[in-house]
Amino acid sequence: MKTRGTPSKGESGKSKVSEGGEEQVTLDSVALGDMIWIKLRHGSWWPAQVVDAKSVNKSMKPRKRSSGEVLVRLYGSYKYSYVDPIRCKSDFETILKNNNYSYRDILQQSLEKDLPSKKSSRSKGSSSESKGTSRKRKSHPKDGDDLDSESPETAALVKSQELSTRRVRVMASLGLIAPTGSPFHKDGHNSNQN
Repeated sequence: MKTRGTPSKGESGKSKVSEGGEEQVTLDSVALGDMIWIKLRHGSWWPAQVVDAKSVNKSMKPRKRSSGEVLVRLYGSYKYSYVDPIRCKSDFETILKNNNYSYRDILQQSLEKDLPSKKSSRSKGSSSESKGTSRKRKSHPKDGDDLDSESPETAALVKSQELSTRRVRVMASLGLIAPTGSPFHKDGHNSNQN
């Protein structure tokens, strides 16, 4: 039995309001490119953009999709998810109200929840990488001691520079950029020009 003004699911997966004067919310209210906030698995909220399911490769799409859900891409990544936009909007309005309508606070809370898990996954990844380089560390114990005394920022900068140098060498060997010693710069301009 339906009561006045309560939403009901239609056959098309659209939410309708029966006999009430309330605003009707349907899937039509969500357009491609719209930003909606979605709840992630660990309970935090993150912005996502509604995308066209036809333009996304099948291997990138999640497998499960329920009626009424739309495909979204999480901001800052190429992770896709199917979500119910109506439920997300109503749940997020409650969260927004509880956080004094501060999007910044909600985003900050999400980052605080997510950062510990990112740090632990990085440490797991570095332990698996260290297995492959264990011979180098055993043969050069002084290098390992020096790395431990460096700050994390310095170590990250050194690693970034090493990766950049390697990337340039590989691109030069493939003919994608000018080789070392060439009169041409990486940006494609001749060094002899003024």
